Amino acid sequence: MRRRFLWLHWALSDDGRVETCIANATPLTPSRLPEAHQCDETKMPATKVLLHLASIAAMLAASAPFEAFAQVATPQTQAAKPSGATNSSLKAWIENDLTIFEDRKKAFKLFFRRTPVRFALLPNHHPVADEAFQLAGTLAKGAGLSHEATTRDPNLVVIIDTPVNEGDKPNRELWRKYGLPDDTLKIVSERGGWSSGCGNYSFRDADGNISMSVVLADSTFSEAVIRACVVEGTIASFGLRQGHKSMIRIEDGYLQYVLLVRALRTCDSKPEFQSSQSKEKDELKNRYTNCVLDYFAR
Repeated sequence: MRRRFLWLHWALSDDGRVETCIANATPLTPSRLPEAHQCDETKMPATKVLLHLASIAAMLAASAPFEAFAQVATPQTQAAKPSGATNSSLKAWIENDLTIFEDRKKAFKLFFRRTPVRFALLPNHHPVADEAFQLAGTLAKGAGLSHEATTRDPNLVVIIDTPVNEGDKPNRELWRKYGLPDDTLKIVSERGGWSSGCGNYSFRDADGNISMSVVLADSTFSEAVIRACVVEGTIASFGLRQGHKSMIRIEDGYLQYVLLVRALRTCDSKPEFQSSQSKEKDELKNRYTNCVLDYFAR
């Protein structure tokens, strides 16, 4: 699976280059990621994240953060990917993976990541770190965003530790251990749904863009389940699969989500999506869906 993923990574790059800065990302090294350069790590402890006050304030200012909680992977909970899908089922799949919300201007907007990705996986020596960082980078590339691995003011934080939860809520001590603010824990805890030991949560800023995502996976799980949990959370951090209760089948690959991010970026940048404000939620979702279908048909 690792070889297959690396092939997708480079094949989907527009110019063959990866905009990457390596910091506190062992075993991610410049020798393993061509075109990477080493960052200044002198003020980047690998044990917790350093969040700027402005970043925390932006997260707390959002009135309605979105969340998506994944169950522990079992044969009963994994969602099968349709084979030989018709145009109708493809349309249904796209619609099911998009989230439209009402922003502060009372206009509907696509929930999507639109700012550069600052990725942190803690602890950074976990075997899934390599794949998780490259997946985040591939999705960022598809969204037209730069990305870096850093613990300084990250906006995509993946934590693999135990215990992840206290009943139906995230573990307070683990949250503090990695430098995440108590105020954000309160917001996440109110949503519940963490009893499985695998979950993710995305905050949005006042303009409705994804400002920070947190992915948690219990380190007592098997490596396969941890991998599934982290991949699911990383994909969700770009605004996809919000509210899904089962994890994707990683065995089937996840190229479709990379392509979906690319298509959404293309649609999102079109003048008709930039200038117009939709007053109907379903109408906007239908416009994005048809735009993605046109992109896939090219």
